[in-house]
Amino acid sequence: MMKNLEQNTALHLALKNRHADIAFRLLDLEHGLACFVNSDGESPLFLAVEANYDGVLRKILSHGSSFSFDGPNGQNPLHAAVTVKSASKTPELIKQTDKDGQTALHYATVVNSLTMIRFLLKRDTSAVYILDHNGLSPVLIAAHSGTASAVKAILKFCPDAIELLNRDGRNVLHLAVESNTCTVVRNLLKRPEIQDLVNEADREGNSPLHLATKNHHYRILKELTRTKSIDLNAKNKEGFTALDICAAVLGKKLALIVFVVSDAVAMCCSITVMSLLIWAMLGDPAFLFRAASLAVTWLRYAFFGTIVAFVTGIYLVVHADALWLAILVCILGCSTPFLVSLLQNSSSTHSLIQNPLT
Repeated sequence: MMKNLEQNTALHLALKNRHADIAFRLLDLEHGLACFVNSDGESPLFLAVEANYDGVLRKILSHGSSFSFDGPNGQNPLHAAVTVKSASKTPELIKQTDKDGQTALHYATVVNSLTMIRFLLKRDTSAVYILDHNGLSPVLIAAHSGTASAVKAILKFCPDAIELLNRDGRNVLHLAVESNTCTVVRNLLKRPEIQDLVNEADREGNSPLHLATKNHHYRILKELTRTKSIDLNAKNKEGFTALDICAAVLGKKLALIVFVVSDAVAMCCSITVMSLLIWAMLGDPAFLFRAASLAVTWLRYAFFGTIVAFVTGIYLVVHADALWLAILVCILGCSTPFLVSLLQNSSSTHSLIQNPLT
């Protein structure tokens, strides 16, 4: 049988170049061409499925078992069928894995082909429990990639697949939380069987709540804390609860540092102003103007400190869910000193304090 340097036969070349009519003719002349594999590990059957040539595929399959179904990297035609969402499949290949340990169901999950996922699961659900070389099952891949529809489809056929773990001891909820896929998390929390897993710890002792806190996934934190069975006091292997981690994370935020410092400045300056005015009332009347001038200066510091503390405090609370609101508050807060300055410059009292002896 004639082959080129890449070990391609005429049938390989016809399929690679999308000449279905020539492929038909070659199979009529010599069906044995379907048995040859090229140097890339591709059989004509694999190429026919990859090209979505249902007619050529049926032609090859019509001659019993006298054909090869090999594909590159250990793939089979069903892997290719998943990738192109072909309607022609070979059920006996459902559990076969490629070089990465992935089955056709893994592929269907990656491309989020619900039609293919349902087709495969209706014929054989055993592939749901097969882990690839990265320790991931199809439902774990779906959760990590955030494809809520794929997670729902798989769990509909195999509810117990929700208990599968990856190499790090993380379940489907861990991975959904880690990838910040709020829709998947919300859907999972509606399932009654997840209540036993919501506090489950991975190999490092981290529950989904710990992971959400570590990764600053605030919307998911809201969803988790609304769950009745959540354990807010659960500790990881380092002895930290989610609240401990939250405090440590906030302590490193610049906005919190600015808030604390400005709040302290505002308080100290306010106390100083109050003390000056009390001393002025009780002391020498000549000290009154001097005290008033000093009080205005310290009051200005307290004023700015209060504004900065207010703005940063609001920002810390709302920026995760409503960044636009945080920005609006910052703009309003920053504009206040200019308004006060205009009012102050037009005040006769201000002139008197600035020039008490004139």
